[in-house]
Amino acid sequence: MINGNFQQTRTTVGVTAIRIGGLIINAIAYEEITLKADTANAGVIYLGNTTSVTTTNGYPLEAGKEIKLRTANVNSIFAISGNAGQILHIIAT
Repeated sequence: MINGNFQQTRTTVGVTAIRIGGLIINAIAYEEITLKADTANAGVIYLGNTTSVTTTNGYPLEAGKEIKLRTANVNSIFAISGNAGQILHIIAT
């Protein structure tokens, strides 16, 4: 955690890849990001490191599951789903 600061938000993930870092102010200032798929999601969210992430090549994040990533730049994290309207909770520390 940089200077004891953290930032949290949530976003809707659908069938077009979105850049997670674009949702975080000063995205490169954080050391770790936790991504959690909402427990009410009907579909799987897939994570990748480019806009080319798909439901075939992405890392699956099922409803209620979370992953912590240590990265120098959260702008390199993208998400997509095979279903529209999937909620992804995000906290950067």
